[in-house]
Order: sequence, then structure tokens, then C-alpha cells
Amino acid sequence: MPDIFLSYSRVDQNRARQFVKAFEAAGLSVWWDPHLKSGEAYDEVTEAALRDARAVVVLWSETSVSSRWVRAEATVADRKKTLMPVMIDPADRPIMFELVQTADLIDWRGNSDDPDFLAFLQDVRRRVDKTAAAQEERPGIAVLMFRHPPGNQEEAYFAEGMCDDIITGLGRSRLMKVTGRQSSLTLDWLGRTMADVSEQLGARYLLRGQIRRGGSGMRVVAELVDGKNDEVIWHGRYDRELMDVFKVQDEITGAIVATIEPELLGREQKQAVRGGDGSGRNLNHWNLFVRGRYHFWRSQREDISKADALLKEALALAPDDAPTLALLAQTELAPMWAGDAKDPLASLQNALAYARKAADANPRDSAAHYALGMVMSFMGQAEKAIAEQRLALMLNPWNAAAQGELGRVLAFHGDVEGALTACDAAIALSPHDPHDWLWLRSKAVAELIAGRHDAALAHATPAAARRPDYFFLHFCEAACAAAAGKTEIARAACAEGMALNPRYRMKWLALGHPFSNPAHLEMFAGHLKAAGWPG
Repeated sequence: MPDIFLSYSRVDQNRARQFVKAFEAAGLSVWWDPHLKSGEAYDEVTEAALRDARAVVVLWSETSVSSRWVRAEATVADRKKTLMPVMIDPADRPIMFELVQTADLIDWRGNSDDPDFLAFLQDVRRRVDKTAAAQEERPGIAVLMFRHPPGNQEEAYFAEGMCDDIITGLGRSRLMKVTGRQSSLTLDWLGRTMADVSEQLGARYLLRGQIRRGGSGMRVVAELVDGKNDEVIWHGRYDRELMDVFKVQDEITGAIVATIEPELLGREQKQAVRGGDGSGRNLNHWNLFVRGRYHFWRSQREDISKADALLKEALALAPDDAPTLALLAQTELAPMWAGDAKDPLASLQNALAYARKAADANPRDSAAHYALGMVMSFMGQAEKAIAEQRLALMLNPWNAAAQGELGRVLAFHGDVEGALTACDAAIALSPHDPHDWLWLRSKAVAELIAGRHDAALAHATPAAARRPDYFFLHFCEAACAAAAGKTEIARAACAEGMALNPRYRMKWLALGHPFSNPAHLEMFAGHLKAAGWPG
């Protein structure tokens, strides 16, 4: 993660080199395109560095003011509040940047003692420190080299490849700060305390593991540890037959990566709410975000209000944070599926605005496209919703939430087999996910549409059992039971749903169940009415 991303026209490379030399002499790290390695994709690597940089120094010159690349990089930096422009030639800046305070170093030629440069350097340092403080709020995690039998080169390659892939996978989440492989995988951690390792790597959370082979099988054991107190907060064991080494590696890697984020965030949420994390953090952006996330998933009316307030406070501290914007979009949708939105159209428009801003703030953020797809679904734009979820999965194949949401959209769109496949994939990615009731409910809807009523009920019942406080899960069970001819079960489930939300009527059912085919909505409502729902 560089301190500075340097944006300039290639014609000005010699002038740019003077800035690089002066910044590095001052102890700041600089990314500029000579850092590109042979074979790396220019667009992808450059964009990643641009978005991760703590300050973006744009050199405006006679040529750069006309460069589409420099203009685009300046635009992204301006949105992320990391833009630090400087004039190196007399030129007319692009009109949208005319009102941005810009340093004048037209006459500067590399003297590090120049007063004007020192003033600019001080401004850059303030920007770097401010952005770094916000970035440091995210929990840090390091992947330690998995233990394996000494002298077994094949297992050593397997362990290193798996750890490499796990680091890559975790790095796709914007909610964790992942230690680079050169630091974590080369550290000999055996015989040392986790507190010592955690301090050395600057990461509170550590993922450690062990690989053992026996005959044609392999066992991989992994643990997520709070390095501060050596507490194991998650443990996983994976037994596989070694028919295809690369397939086994991909399967286990995917399972671990998909599990770590919800486990780590669940831990952070509880600590933030209880105030027991021991870090001395106050109401900074991360603390507000995880507290908002905690209340969002509790999903009661008062919790949604708390989530909305906390997330808006977080957004005020980081106006272009894609995860915060994405979660705010979902918070706006919550009253719609709960059936108590005061103004559904306004809620939908607000959700769309937040989701679009999230995707615009970071087009490579999987969670942003997940939220945008969810909004599209509620707007009745199923095809666009499906496309957004597929994009979210392309950006992060281990995003179990996006995989499950794809299943939900496909179910309501009438693609039964596609929905079942997507939901099963989500469950396989995160088999102990606390939100798996969403995927079970989607499977129930898909099976109900297919006319497989007993199978639908077999999914609806455990979904309602997992979240008995969600009325619409009881209604789903009631509809499936009525369709299966289980009258007593249907009436009991409907009564539970009505007790939780007695004012739920057809208007809200249609909003919260975005069937693409009106006949499917009528079918669902008909079964629910047969269970005793007044409609």
C-alpha cells in the first residue's frame, strides 16, 4: 500500500522522477508506472495502486492537462479525498479541478530544501497520515505458513500454494488488511507466542494451519487466532482424497477464504458493541461501521434505525467508503421486506443512490455490486440484478453472500435449477454461515415454483427455525406446508407470522417477494391464504 501514487504525463517523466526522489528521501513510499513488472496488466495494477494510495499527487503540465489517463486518475483521487494536485507548468487545469487548491511548483527543480516544496510536502504528509489512520482501523490478518512434514517437498509446495491463494482471496475483501506474503510466509512462527507473532507482523488476527497426508488422502486443519490473547475463534478441518491435487487445493482454499470474513467480522461486531476489544478505539469509522453491521443483521425495527444512524456517522468520516455505502443501501431496503417502509419509493431511490455511489467509489468492490444487484432485484430488474451478482462473484469468487443472493434472484425469476445450484454453492462456500437461512428460504421458493412441495417445506422449516424472529420465514413455511397439504403445520406457521407482523398485506408481500412472473406471486399468495393469511 503506497503512501503516494504519482500521476503524470510520460512527457514529464524527468520532472516526475524529481518528485519521486524527493518524496522517498523524506521517507514516503511512491508508486509510479516504472514499478510495473514485465507481464503485469497495466490497467489492473495501476488502478489497484491508485485506489490503495494514501495520497495521489497529480502533476499538471501543458501535456498532462489533456491526458485522459491523468484526468481519470485525478477524478478517482478527488472522489476518494486523496487528491494532492501540483502545477509544474503554466497551463489551464481541467475545469472540474479549477476550484481545487493546487500547489505551485512551476519553478521547482528538485531542491528538497525549497520552501514551496517543503510546504507541499507537509500537506502531503498530513493527507498520508489522515488516510493511513482510516485504513489502520480495519482489522489486520496474516496468513502463516501451514505446517507440513519436514523434508517433504511436495507437501511444502502444496502448503505454500494454498497459503498464497488464501492471501489472494482474503485480499479481495475491503474489510480486512492482509499482511503481504513476503512478511507472513517467511516468518518461522513455531515455538513462538501468537502475541509475539501478531506484534511483529502488525496483524491482530492470524491464520495458522497444518497439512497431513495419509495414503491417498489429505487432512488440512486451519485455525483463526486472536493473536492478542492466543484465543482460537474458528477451527476448520478438511479431509480430501487426492485424486486431483489442484482441485483439492482450490476446494479447501475457497472454503477457508469464504469462512474467514464472516467469522472475523462477527468477532469485531461483538467486541465493538460490548466495548471489550481492549484496543481503546473510540467512535472511529471502523467501530461505527461494525456496530452498524451488527444492528443491521439483528433486523428489528429499532435495530435498523440504529444501524442507519451509525452507518451515516461512519460515512461522514469516510464519505467514499464502498462497504459503508453498500451496507447503507441494504439498510434502506430493510423496511421494504419488513413491510413497514413509510415511503417505499423514496427508500428504493435512496438505496439505489447509495449502491451506485459504492460501485462508483470502487468498481472492483464485490460487496458494492452485491448491494447494487439487490437493489435492482427490488426494482423488478431481474436481469440486471443477476448480472450484478455475477460481476460481484467475478471480482470475488469466495463472496458467499453474493452467491446466495444470485440464488435468491434466480428463484424469484423462475430459474429453479439455477437458483438451487447457486444456493448450494453458497452453502458449500460457507457451511456454517449465520445467514444461511436466506439461502434455505430461496431454495424453498424455487422448489415451490417447481411444484416439489415436500422439498420446499424441507427447506422452509429449518430457515424459520434459524431465525424465528423473522415473520416472512414463517409465512414461507406456511405457504410451503399448505401446498404440501400439511394443514396443521401451515396454520401454525401462519399464526406465528401474523403474531410477529399482523399488518402484513399483499402490497408488502409483492415488494418483499419480487417474482418476475405474476402467476408465481399469485400462487405463493394463494397458498398463504389457504394457511389463514387474510391477504
